[in-house]
Amino acid sequence: MAGTLALFIHGCGLNIGLILPIIGRMKGNSAQRGVAGGSAPTMRLAAWGAGHQRSLCEMLDEAELFTGLGWDEINTLSQFVSAHEADAGHELFSEGSPGTSLYVLVQGCVETRKDDGSRHCAVIAVERRGRSIGEMALIDGEPRSATCVVTAPSLLLCMSREDFRRLGEQHPALALRLVLRIARQISRRLRATSGQLVEYLGGDAQ
Repeated sequence: MAGTLALFIHGCGLNIGLILPIIGRMKGNSAQRGVAGGSAPTMRLAAWGAGHQRSLCEMLDEAELFTGLGWDEINTLSQFVSAHEADAGHELFSEGSPGTSLYVLVQGCVETRKDDGSRHCAVIAVERRGRSIGEMALIDGEPRSATCVVTAPSLLLCMSREDFRRLGEQHPALALRLVLRIARQISRRLRATSGQLVEYLGGDAQ
């Protein structure tokens, strides 16, 4: 299993020596919770600050949102993010809650769920490695429009609104680039959603 995991990480272009220790801790924590039994799923801080800067850079460099940024920019961004381990079943945020953070999925799986108005939640998206979640929180801080739930043991990067504010004060040009990237990403998703809606309405009419 360890050999397969190492091959997977290597194939993704990640640095094995930097990432494996974090994933190893994830497995160890999961085993401990299994022994304890019945404990609620949680999210825990895994890496932050100068001592983990190289690991954070490797993770950022694999994220779709930061594709094409130079290593100096990635290095700067690493000073404003932290990595977190999350258990399957942990709710990152719920629909209607304050938007406080952007997440980037390094490993694992997260479902986006929307209340359909009849006390049921429909799964509207499944996010996997490299995808960002909750981007608008950095820009408007408005209540979340959907619920996001971790569905497999995951490793996520987090940038809070406070982190983004500090980035804007200290590195305004980089903060602006990030805003433009978020805007383009949201635009692509809206276009895809519009296309799906047209197909749905067309099929309904027939």
